Parts: sequence; structure tokens; C-alpha cells
Amino acid sequence: MDNRESVRIGATHRRRFALAAAVFGVSLAFRSADHAVCGNFPAGTHFVWHLLNGLVLCLTADAAMRKAASRQDAAHSQSGS
Repeated sequence: MDNRESVRIGATHRRRFALAAAVFGVSLAFRSADHAVCGNFPAGTHFVWHLLNGLVLCLTADAAMRKAASRQDAAHSQSGS
């Protein structure tokens, strides 16, 4: 793996983690609005909090696994395996 590919892979992981952070911010907004919204919307927004947190978990797990795989590939290519 050359340096350019390593930088590109690192940027991809940072974008995925940044997206996860943004989604988490939106989920916090839904959680915070839940009490105020319940009067007009009986189901509330708490379920959106859970759905978005599931997406956050998926995004961070995917980014972490891809990052680990890229590091493993880089280690194998440097060792000549």
C-alpha cells in the first residue's frame, strides 16, 4: 500500500466518523425535543433517537472494521506476505 492510498483510506474513515458524529447530534436533538413534542405527537420522537443511534453504531463499527482491515493489509504488504 503506497502513501497516497493510506491517506485516502484515512480520509474515508475520518469522513465516516464525522458522519456518525453528525447523526448523533441529530439524534440528540430528537431526544431533547421528545418531551415538548409528546403533547402534539403521542408517539413522541424517542423512537427516532433509538433508530439514529443504531445508525451511529453501524457507521462507527463499519469505519473501525475497515480501518483495522486496512492496517492489517498494510502490515502484510510491508512484511512481504
